[in-house]
Amino acid sequence: MENSRHYTIAPITEALIDIQVQLPPSVSLGRLNGLSDEVKEQYPKKKDRIYFQSQFVAGEATKSTSQHSVLGYSFHSQDERQDFQARLDGFTFSSLKPYESWQHLKGEAKQLWQLYRKTTEPVRITRVAVRVINQIDVPLPVEDFKDYLRTVPDVDW
Repeated sequence: MENSRHYTIAPITEALIDIQVQLPPSVSLGRLNGLSDEVKEQYPKKKDRIYFQSQFVAGEATKSTSQHSVLGYSFHSQDERQDFQARLDGFTFSSLKPYESWQHLKGEAKQLWQLYRKTTEPVRITRVAVRVINQIDVPLPVEDFKDYLRTVPDVDW
């Protein structure tokens, strides 16, 4: 049973759906880049998703190494409130505040996932995650958290 409660000012600052995959070896960054033509009206801003790794070794001789590579692309709406990532290791759809609804998040993610899936033909899905980040601004000092939350942890100060 789905909860039909909808807050007019939801405390959600970001909500996302992430699907990690294993792609066939034939899928390249060029194929992911081709998605920009398909989504440029809704997501006109494109940025590289860069993987960066660094290692520092301390001892008699300190040395460091680093490497980076493009792992995929992120496509952003004009107002940058929505974006999706098409990467060699998966797909993510993210929506920033103001949060509309689970139906909106799920619907937009499903549409973009279908496009990603058609373009990349994943061998398998290795992880599915949903994350919601809430931020509740409570002015200090707080006399009683119950003024702001329906359920609160019982903590003795």
